[in-house]
Amino acid sequence: MKSELTTGKNNRDRENLLDKKILSIFDNMLVGVQIFDENLTFLYINEVAEQQYQVLNSELISKSYKESCLGIENPQVYNNFRQCLDEQISTQFENEFKLPDGSIGWFNLSIQPIKEGILILSVDITPRKKQEEQHLALQAELINLSDQAEQSRLALLTIIEDQKLALEEIKLLNKTLDDRVNQRTAQLMATNEELESFAYSISHDLRAPLRAIDGYSRILEQDYTNVLDVEGIRLLNIVRSSTKGLDRLITDLLSLSRVGRSDLKLETLDMKSMVDSIYQDLIKPETQEKIYFTVHELPSGYGDTTLINLVWKNLISNAIKYSLPKEHIVIEIFGTSDSEKCTYSIKDNGVGFNPDYKEKLFGLFQRLHKASDFEGTGAGLAIVHRIVTRHNGKVWGNGEVDDGAEFSFTLPKKSETDK
Repeated sequence: MKSELTTGKNNRDRENLLDKKILSIFDNMLVGVQIFDENLTFLYINEVAEQQYQVLNSELISKSYKESCLGIENPQVYNNFRQCLDEQISTQFENEFKLPDGSIGWFNLSIQPIKEGILILSVDITPRKKQEEQHLALQAELINLSDQAEQSRLALLTIIEDQKLALEEIKLLNKTLDDRVNQRTAQLMATNEELESFAYSISHDLRAPLRAIDGYSRILEQDYTNVLDVEGIRLLNIVRSSTKGLDRLITDLLSLSRVGRSDLKLETLDMKSMVDSIYQDLIKPETQEKIYFTVHELPSGYGDTTLINLVWKNLISNAIKYSLPKEHIVIEIFGTSDSEKCTYSIKDNGVGFNPDYKEKLFGLFQRLHKASDFEGTGAGLAIVHRIVTRHNGKVWGNGEVDDGAEFSFTLPKKSETDK
């Protein structure tokens, strides 16, 4: 009972110190908000900050920083708090916190002096920190960072519309965030271009020596088998097999590179005719009778003919390849559409895959099956993902071990501006 009375008194004290209208705005902000008094005792923390630091309001309010403020033992954090209070200046920095569950979180902290003490705005930048070394994943983090910056700008302008000095500081903060977004976006684009150029160059450079190895090994196979012993023939077969595998890998690398380098030539696509034609090109006479292949009516698509053809080629060839161990193969293709997009799916009854690893399906050179069981380079689904993403679509897969797999992708419908 005593604890409840104490909590109630603390809440009333807080409301007396802080304007209720401002508190309401803080409660609905999309960034973390904390307020300390001049003794660095918690006066307020909003729900976003509670989630960021994995604590509850009741665990912090009226407690000193030594009792409750995570990471305050970091001299940089403490010195910035004291400087803000003593010199009445604002500052902004990034800091690493060890959270209650043992994980590490990174936050961008903007500290401003106010009459009650100090106001702290915290933006969770943990995803960006984790992904800085994974440049291909920067785009999603940048979009999120940009959205947060915009939401923060609108909310902060509402709070401090009568405080000119604070308004200038917020404008500077937003400019810094915008510059960071633009910088990261430019870095991402430059890195992707470098990677695509590198893959294209390396693939071409490898083709010439590979053709030489293939040619000489073929001559050995055709003209000198009779003079080779058993071990020599075995080694020659390894060379021939490795050469073919490397040739497939180079072909896939070139395909992946071209996906990013070529301009999209968008047009209306007859998906059913495209699928039927690709299947006829892929099917082999010795396996045709054991495959039951069904293509339902498919909505017309809108995309680049060459690239979407490559999507279907990879998906259909995978369905055939991973179903061959089955005595009777069933492959079914179907599609749906709504006002915004068309969805296409291919389903088979093949060996499937472990759903625990489906996040790795579309990674470059990621394989969920042994190379000795199924040939391939592990680049096919990465190419599919790259093409669909360039069309502003989505692609995903579901499956179970020994119970088949189903892959789907979407393509946006032709907009009025494209007609």
